[in-house]
Amino acid sequence: PEQTIAFFDTEAPPKASRNNLRAWAGLAVAQIGILLDEPAFVDWAKATNHVMLDGAAPDGSLPLETARAKYALHYQLHAVAPLVTSSALLCEAGYGIAEDREAELAKLTKVVDFTLKAVEDPAIVEEITSQPQTIEKGLKPKDHKTAWLEPYLALTGDEALSARIEAL
Repeated sequence: PEQTIAFFDTEAPPKASRNNLRAWAGLAVAQIGILLDEPAFVDWAKATNHVMLDGAAPDGSLPLETARAKYALHYQLHAVAPLVTSSALLCEAGYGIAEDREAELAKLTKVVDFTLKAVEDPAIVEEITSQPQTIEKGLKPKDHKTAWLEPYLALTGDEALSARIEAL
């Protein structure tokens, strides 16, 4: 993990240090930090989530992902997966997601809400990118791109969202 942390903190290109690549690294470091009970790794994972959430647009889109033209929704989903999963793992392990849990959870919820609205209607992303998206409307059964919904529901206990997902 030390090499991963050093890479993303000092060597990664500017976009990679704040996009889905960083989120996936954050998830990996979170898992190792939890397994080893290593505060430095856990703190870096939490900081990674914070970097990602602070980079979100007011509508909940992740600009570094929506900049990917026709692949914007694909990459939004790709970034949300590790972000949500690491947040849920950190909370489940008793580390929490941030010093101000409610504020961080509100940011995460905004990103998740945008992502689900975009899955329901990819035109939302098309308005940002001016390009049709490669992801089709709606959730597909057993689709790995939305596997992060289970950890999100575990994290939030959002029964209304659970019902909404069933309708998709």
